Amino acid sequence: MYYDTNCFLRKWHKKANLILLSYGEAKFQKNKIKASKIGKYFKKIIITRDIEKSKPFRKVPSLFQRGGIVFVEDNPQALSKTKTSFPQIITVRINRGEGKYYQEADNLQIDFSIKNLKELDKILKSL
Repeated sequence: MYYDTNCFLRKWHKKANLILLSYGEAKFQKNKIKASKIGKYFKKIIITRDIEKSKPFRKVPSLFQRGGIVFVEDNPQALSKTKTSFPQIITVRINRGEGKYYQEADNLQIDFSIKNLKELDKILKSL
């Protein structure tokens, strides 16, 4: 877990309906979330095998009735696919300079590109 995660989640879970959308094998992801102790900050946790993560948005149409959706993701292709399917979603690419996708370029479907959650905090305050 990154240094800024807990502070960010403690602050924003009271101000927004946070949903964790995680890709991978369900048991492994559940254990990872449990070990990190961040599950308590989320209204809903969705684990998917869809690498692009766009299909779960179709399964939870109530998300769109609650107001704006900000999708934060490190995979630029997942952001592109989601924005193409759901143009009303605000897409935020987090690229911390490490991880599987850090060398991939941003694309036109990305509304904001950030390096840490402090930058996300500023964006959310401006919306």
